[in-house]
Amino acid sequence: MSNSGPKGRRETQLALQRAVAELSLTRSPGAISIKEIAEAAGVTAGLVHYYYETKDDLIGATLVMLAEHLLEPTETDDPREVAETFLDRLVAEPSFVRIGSWLVLSGPRPHSAMGRFPLVDRLRETMEPELDRDARIATALSVVLAAAFFAPILSDATGAPYADVVANLRTITGDLTAGN
Repeated sequence: MSNSGPKGRRETQLALQRAVAELSLTRSPGAISIKEIAEAAGVTAGLVHYYYETKDDLIGATLVMLAEHLLEPTETDDPREVAETFLDRLVAEPSFVRIGSWLVLSGPRPHSAMGRFPLVDRLRETMEPELDRDARIATALSVVLAAAFFAPILSDATGAPYADVVANLRTITGDLTAGN
């Protein structure tokens, strides 16, 4: 290891979080070792433990860091545009989806790893002042995002063809935006 590693508390924490995000693109966060994270960040394994009590704490901090990027202010307060910007950022940040999905499906409960849900708070704050239709659109967007992650699992679990699961989710999404 060279002396060119991160310097200072915040820089080291960001390097560790970026290492988790990068490594999670190829493997489950649970399968990544502290040693691998330290090597990718350019620090010692002891330093990982100095800043984070557990690997789950580091994974939670990584998810918060990624969520902060997703929630950076937008140029508009229009709820639809905020939701579209959020979706664009979400697609551009696959680590958030992979780590978040892992936390939901096999890791600790997301609230224990992340604390509060700043992502949900920000979307809710943006949508609440608007009309009910905008809240329905936000709800529909949530269903679409969930469908993107879980439609294959629903198909396998129920034995229903994937196309049928997607068609049913589209119907539900349409009903939500229409206020049904």
